[in-house]
Amino acid sequence: MDHRGALERTERVVIGGCGRTGSALAAALATSTRVVQVLDVSPSAFDHLPTSAVRQGRIMPRIADITLEADLRAVGAQDANVFVAVAGSDVVNVMASQIALHMFRIEKSSAA
Repeated sequence: MDHRGALERTERVVIGGCGRTGSALAAALATSTRVVQVLDVSPSAFDHLPTSAVRQGRIMPRIADITLEADLRAVGAQDANVFVAVAGSDVVNVMASQIALHMFRIEKSSAA
């Protein structure tokens, strides 16, 4: 069976921030046709994620600063279809969304 078609149809979502909002959003968006990467600078933030979805590979926690282009590139954010910034700071969220929109050309980008 050729899995390349399935991989091409998989939507890639990047969520910047793994507090209550980020972890709830990741849990809601993680499906068999969607891979969700959750980025945070604090490893302990990932304790909020549902362990079953992480074990199944539907949610992938990554340590990264969402305001640094190098960190975003290192986790492959430039290949995302959707980017959502929900860190604890409005300034950080807007900056990360602008990087996603203007540097990576991710048109579905928002700051909450």
